[in-house]
Amino acid sequence: MFDLSKKRWQWGSMLLLALIWGSSFILMKKGMLAFSFTQVAAIRVFFSFIPYIRNIKA
Repeated sequence: MFDLSKKRWQWGSMLLLALIWGSSFILMKKGMLAFSFTQVAAIRVFFSFIPYIRNIKA
């Protein structure tokens, strides 16, 4: 079925995803000190849209 290296890669990917996801809440809390709620939300939407801009076909 699964060999050990594939299982480690899956666990490593899950750990990385959890760290990125969890750190976003910490960064939002820090961002609320300098920006309003709507500005933080707009910044998050903008940065999440950037990868999709590269894939738009004309």
